[in-house]
Amino acid sequence: MAISDLIAKANEPTFYQKVGFLAMKVAQNVVAEADTVDDHVVRLAYANRIFRGEDSLVLLAAHMIASNATLQSTINDGDEPTDSDLEFVFGTIWTARAKAFAP
Repeated sequence: MAISDLIAKANEPTFYQKVGFLAMKVAQNVVAEADTVDDHVVRLAYANRIFRGEDSLVLLAAHMIASNATLQSTINDGDEPTDSDLEFVFGTIWTARAKAFAP
């Protein structure tokens, strides 16, 4: 795995802007989820952080890539991660990020 390629992808404006767009989409889904979902309060607080533009899109993109072997493999093969793969990764890291930024 070429870490420099992964870092370069996270820093591509088109890629991190796509990540930001998808973050908004996932944030909207979190706002609409039932308040009985585990960790809903912190998940909602993180969604609001995304809506206010308070998260670094480059760091968010880097976290997504660093946490998922499929994204890493796709990028290292010279391919573009699919939107569905990116949304899946959001599902796996959303609560962790929400807890990390919890007040």
